Amino acid sequence: MAQFHSSLSQFLSPLGCGHTYLFPTSFAKKKLKQENDLPFDIDIFNDSILITKIYVNGDEKYIGATITEINNISAFTFLKSAYKITSSDAYNTTYKKYLISRPSKTL
Repeated sequence: MAQFHSSLSQFLSPLGCGHTYLFPTSFAKKKLKQENDLPFDIDIFNDSILITKIYVNGDEKYIGATITEINNISAFTFLKSAYKITSSDAYNTTYKKYLISRPSKTL
């Protein structure tokens, strides 16, 4: 399911229209919320991924930390790939950063 979504999103993203993107089915939306909820919130700043909020008691020390890798993939490479499959108007990266940093909140 994720590979299919990614492939179609790569096709749609170059259209440069922030109003044209894929909506997951209600089943997929429920599954994504169950499997992909992170115990923290992130924000993207200067192509870095920063932890901005922690939902696990005792781990507040990680607020402000930079995520440098995800599954052995550098944060830069991850973001570059994510930008390619995220729709926005023209070359607007602000909206892409917003959507990427709030995956389960924007479903």
